[in-house]
Amino acid sequence: MVTDSRMYGLDREARTDNAVAFMNRVSRYGYEAMAYVSLNAIEKDGEWDGQRLRAAGRLWVAYYPESGSVEGNSPKTSGSYDMWQYTQNGTVPGISAKVDLNAAYFQHGGTIQPENGAQEETVNSAEAGITFTEKEEQVTAKEETNLRTLPDESGQLVATIYNGDIVTRTATGSNGWSRLIYNGQTVYAKTQLLTTDLEPPSTSANVTVNGIEFYPHEDLVTAKEETNLRSVPSSESSDTIVATIQNGTYVKRIGMSERGWSRLEYEGQIVFAISSYLTN
Repeated sequence: MVTDSRMYGLDREARTDNAVAFMNRVSRYGYEAMAYVSLNAIEKDGEWDGQRLRAAGRLWVAYYPESGSVEGNSPKTSGSYDMWQYTQNGTVPGISAKVDLNAAYFQHGGTIQPENGAQEETVNSAEAGITFTEKEEQVTAKEETNLRTLPDESGQLVATIYNGDIVTRTATGSNGWSRLIYNGQTVYAKTQLLTTDLEPPSTSANVTVNGIEFYPHEDLVTAKEETNLRSVPSSESSDTIVATIQNGTYVKRIGMSERGWSRLEYEGQIVFAISSYLTN
């Protein structure tokens, strides 16, 4: 028995609750659900509530008699079962290795298709062990927020968003992370750093971005010649360039910093540019 599985940290009821929930989900999508358990686990050791598993779908038991034969060796259970795995050392023509063999007490005339046009559901292994509550809403960052490939700090950094950058939230997780859609990709961010308040931040208060503090300053500016508008106040990477403006294209400046950057509004989003490249 593999005892390092998380399953063995659960009691009989919680373990059965999880199995039944999974079987119900499978059934809801038009497939036939079946629980696979060893005979000892469901009878002698009492690790499962067999009555509840049988009610949720078919039951498949594993019990290996010494003879490796079906005849006269059926499992002795307190309830019914639909399939019996009677050996793990069977042979099948064309297969060199030993294989499992089963006796099924039901049959189908062919491949079963999902009912009601249901489609297979994609299981996201990144979310294993986390309970997600489905959502469908627009959110933005309260402050600088990292988007990652996994719902924890170990995930690869995909992008960084700021207040005013709008993304779609599809779920909130029990671990304090939200699932989001960003540029068509599923990403994750800390829930506490997100808000459904999409109103732009006040221009009458200081704002800190990337460690740079911007004090309120309102006027219209244009490029002296050509100026890059960036998603962050940093010129270290070309990936942060949102747009480039030429002299004569005016944008609204809403903040300035003592470290040489301006905070601007451009086509509905907040951007940044080097102040010395701008003029009235």
